[in-house]
Amino acid sequence: MAFVNGMPLFSPLFDPVLFFVQRLAPGFFGPQLLFHFNSLLISLVTLLLAGIPAAIYERLMGYRDSTPVSLGIWLIATLLLTLPSLMNAAEMD
Repeated sequence: MAFVNGMPLFSPLFDPVLFFVQRLAPGFFGPQLLFHFNSLLISLVTLLLAGIPAAIYERLMGYRDSTPVSLGIWLIATLLLTLPSLMNAAEMD
């Protein structure tokens, strides 16, 4: 699901993030690599942000390892973060 969030045809985040990535690393990437790096960056940030509610749950419950509930929270948070991209993908069909 996070990969869909980084796809340029579906993601509403692609162009704004690409603007900043181009400004921060102008000489490091060619146009094609910059395009793919931007997709990868959006996908990774989606997974990282989705893990925050699961980590808070684990901390509040006092768990040291992940549980099926915390993994479910992570999955649901990922789904919620990718919902705009999934809606755009559904509209293209």
